[in-house]
Amino acid sequence: MSLYGFDPLVEDNTFSDKETHDITSSLPEIEIPLHLLFRSQIRWNAKLIANTAVALSPHFINLYQQRKKGDAFKLYCSIFIGDVTLLGYTEEKYVLVQSNTQNIIFYATQGLKFAQLLYRNYQLSFSALMDKNLLTLKCPDISLFPRLDLPLSPSQQFQLTYLAACVKLGVPYNHQVVRYVHTMLLSQNTIIDIAQLPIDYSKPQEQSSIIKPMFTTLGEMNFLSGICCSDTKKPNLIDLMTEFIKLGTNFRIVHFNNCGINSGFTNLSRNARSNSDFNVNYWDLSGNNQIHDIQAFPEILSYNQSPVFLLNLSRMNIPPKVAASIFEVMARNDNFYGVRHLFLQGFPFQDQTVQKNITTFLENANKDSRLELQTLDLSKCGPGMDATLRAFCSYKTQLKTLLLNDNNITPSAFEVICFALRTFNTIEKLDISGTNLTKSNLATIIQTISENVNITKFRIIMDRMAISSDGLLPILRAFLSSRREKWIEISLNGNNMTFDDVEPLQALVKKMHNLEAISLSNNFTEKMKGVGELLGRFFLNGHLKKLTIEGTNEKKLGHELLPLLQAASQCQQLESLDISGNCGKNEIIPLLSAIVSQCKNLKSLKMDGNQINQFEQMDQLITSIKENESVISFSYPVLDAKQFVDSKKQKDQKMLISQISNQQVEAGTHINCHRLALKMPSELPFEANEDVQDLIQEITRDETRHVRGRKLMIHYMACEEMHVPLPFQAEHLSEPENVLLLQNTEKIKVYETPSLEKYVEEDKDNYKGIPFTTMNPDFNTLFANENSSENEQKQKESEVKQSEVVATKERAIFLFNEEEAEKHEDEEEKKPKKKAPPLKKKQIKDNDDDEDYKNIKRRVDDDSEDDFEIKTRRISKKELQRILPIDAEISDSSDDYDDNYVDPSEKAPKFVRKSIEDDDEEPPMPVKKSKPSKPSKASLKLSESSSAPEKPKPKPVKKLSIGTPQVEINRIRVESESETEEEEEEEIPLPPSPLKMKNPAPPISPPPVEVPKIQKKKFQFSDSDDYNQSPPSPPAEVKPLMQPKPKPNKMRPPPMHENPFKKPSPQKKQPVKPKKLEINDSSDDDIDVPPPPHIREIVKNGNKGPSPSKIPVYNRNQFQFSDSDE
Repeated sequence: MSLYGFDPLVEDNTFSDKETHDITSSLPEIEIPLHLLFRSQIRWNAKLIANTAVALSPHFINLYQQRKKGDAFKLYCSIFIGDVTLLGYTEEKYVLVQSNTQNIIFYATQGLKFAQLLYRNYQLSFSALMDKNLLTLKCPDISLFPRLDLPLSPSQQFQLTYLAACVKLGVPYNHQVVRYVHTMLLSQNTIIDIAQLPIDYSKPQEQSSIIKPMFTTLGEMNFLSGICCSDTKKPNLIDLMTEFIKLGTNFRIVHFNNCGINSGFTNLSRNARSNSDFNVNYWDLSGNNQIHDIQAFPEILSYNQSPVFLLNLSRMNIPPKVAASIFEVMARNDNFYGVRHLFLQGFPFQDQTVQKNITTFLENANKDSRLELQTLDLSKCGPGMDATLRAFCSYKTQLKTLLLNDNNITPSAFEVICFALRTFNTIEKLDISGTNLTKSNLATIIQTISENVNITKFRIIMDRMAISSDGLLPILRAFLSSRREKWIEISLNGNNMTFDDVEPLQALVKKMHNLEAISLSNNFTEKMKGVGELLGRFFLNGHLKKLTIEGTNEKKLGHELLPLLQAASQCQQLESLDISGNCGKNEIIPLLSAIVSQCKNLKSLKMDGNQINQFEQMDQLITSIKENESVISFSYPVLDAKQFVDSKKQKDQKMLISQISNQQVEAGTHINCHRLALKMPSELPFEANEDVQDLIQEITRDETRHVRGRKLMIHYMACEEMHVPLPFQAEHLSEPENVLLLQNTEKIKVYETPSLEKYVEEDKDNYKGIPFTTMNPDFNTLFANENSSENEQKQKESEVKQSEVVATKERAIFLFNEEEAEKHEDEEEKKPKKKAPPLKKKQIKDNDDDEDYKNIKRRVDDDSEDDFEIKTRRISKKELQRILPIDAEISDSSDDYDDNYVDPSEKAPKFVRKSIEDDDEEPPMPVKKSKPSKPSKASLKLSESSSAPEKPKPKPVKKLSIGTPQVEINRIRVESESETEEEEEEEIPLPPSPLKMKNPAPPISPPPVEVPKIQKKKFQFSDSDDYNQSPPSPPAEVKPLMQPKPKPNKMRPPPMHENPFKKPSPQKKQPVKPKKLEINDSSDDDIDVPPPPHIREIVKNGNKGPSPSKIPVYNRNQFQFSDSDE
């Protein structure tokens, strides 16, 4: 008897067919065929077992026992190779395999081969983890176990480790996940979109399980920088994110828009407290309005250790107490001072504590000279919005976008809007859709924008404002009398426009030579005969580059879409076309192919929701996209595809899904190929402006340093040993062509594995670009949740009922003779241009040969005293209802507001260990340049502020004093400049405002916020060989320190002086003495508000007002507060 009590070696390693079947039937399909099957004597946890069948598969060591020859083998031990911690081999053919729970000694003639193949399989499955020395190898001759120094591509490393994770967790291996990650690595896109994962539609219960091995593997590779998901019901996303944070994944971008999240913040808060690398730069949680533990979110924000670039908390139904705590944390954590994009739709601004904390935040950020706000969304906020808008506009920022849609605009708020448009020189976009502003108010806003000489390009959104029929005329007059070269985009969606509104609008577009984009969605129907041909005339304007005309269930063009597309194919300057939701059916596909082929400047095309059901015709369109290299964005019709597949029998659905998915991937391949040729990054799964894209690209450069300089398109045939195809291959494909042999492979020949010596390079001729990454939602994903019907159709916009009154003679004013208009424009261009002259109302040139035409024109444009009584008449509630949105209530108070929200956890097990270490060297990487001129301001200071050299702080920006709105009498003077040499001055009378102003509630002091102190406790592992040791206990939770209550900041209004930001007029005029605002208590008056008067502000060299009181300063390093002024 030999050592350990073993009998002499047995040479019999034969197995009958029945015995082999008994053994292989206990293994998953992906583990077959076996790598080695032999008989052995073993010592299992000090227990001697004489006759054991040992089966080595790609990921398992299985032990089977047979009582006597001929009996069935029964499995009694299974070891996952990733759990092996020690592998030993001796010259006496003893093999030692040790894990945390098993200790096995093998004694067999094939012991050496068994040990070699086990070590080979471990290296292939965990090649990204070999540097961590998780497996200890002991043998007398190391040349028997050479290291596999194969330069596996990052895609292969992910594939093999992901496969091992799937096997351990019992999750089916999904090769589409590998192909998806392969495209991410090629495009160097480090933001993973959960909504696009190819999940089997027939097994929705696997949605969460398929994500776990994928994320744990990517976390091990240190490749992820962000996680996003949009319009997909996944309630446990926050819990999933928490699990990855535990594994060391450092998410910098978190974008969960309308995902039905209901919990998880409490658990995330506990993990963020103990994580010193909690560095989220981008927070978007919009649309998740049923979170039960939302009260833990302010604490999560307090642990943020890097500057926050974007914060989107829209439509989250946040309680006032939590909203106050959020701004209190932002006021104390200086990482929020430089936030540039702030979205607060539906925020409870009516709470006085919220208002007070917002003021404190703005004061602290301004004092630190870091207030850089560019986007502000205060839409659908109800009472308190005007005070919040006034607070934000009191500081000079780089504000570019102001979103105020679906609000009840009070006179005070209207004054602040006009003040911002007059004062902020960087503002570029304004959204006032669905508000209660009258046509006179809209005209005043248009005129105010025109008067700001520093604004050169502007986008205005006026959706759902009843701008149609006779309500369209004052808006057209306002645009014509403005500086028309300023306007580059106009949106008039959902205004119930009629057939007769199109021609006057086209006349306006023709006169606005810089207008590039117009949106007319949800206006026209197929019942308007000839409207498609009429809309096609928009493309005759040589300057219009973008047309958006989406349809809804009630308003869709149908067959009228065909003549529109025929006209679009002749528009050479066309860059963007959106015809989604119009039910154009299969007839639109050839026309879209012609547009893509003939419009060589086309960049973007959207066509979903047109009831397409012949997807074999889509190949023609995809071929056109391939040939037109200017197309960089294409939304595949996934909703139409889902509707088509649903109509088929279940047995045919799987094949259709595969065909349509391949078609979608092919389209995405061509799109990303074009983007690569233009040195553009892959398209993001969410809408982002240029500033946000620059931030994401900077983060991507930081996270992709691990794969830079590596050959991403060369793969080794070692995948054959693990029974999976190559990363770029589809499933069940034959062996690829052009297989090459690796040189200098003498060392690894001991493994007797020919596939280790072969490699394949992807065909660059057939694969020039980057395939589908984050473009559309993956088609398979749509079947993962059958209840997500709201994603198939857009939300219905509220429509304003208005009679279609045809004013034919009045419209004739705008349809004047084109030859005369062009002739007049040529004469005007020859005249020397003046520098910012005082704007005067332009008169449309009369046709001298048509007296009737002149009379009609005089009647429409006449603003004389005779018409004063008509223009200043009071509007009743019934008429006022036509101006307000459908869901608005006519009330005497401006504070009425109601907003309803409708919207709807499993814990993820862990796998593998920590993330790999960072590489020291960073190879150069091509950087996307958005503009060749100036470097983008969007680059964010991503490093810790303490490590950067300290720069002298500039002086804080002076606070702009808006003061109490002062309104003149009902008639104010407006100067106009006629197109002829004569100048006329007219008086436009305006009615007083009937809105009431309520006194604000007394301020409530905010409760003190507890900021916990972070204490780290390192785990220590012993070097004991005991494999049954229990895991270390977690450190005890440290109680947070109580912080002192901040002192109230008593601010007195600063003295009023002249506005230093308003440029002086060339002609000196006597200033008009401001008068108090007269408030009429009548509830039936029009809400027309006169243009804003002169607003007093702080002079640069004048009195700066009282010094601010001491404000508690947040010290992020020590989590303490001091009362000093820095």
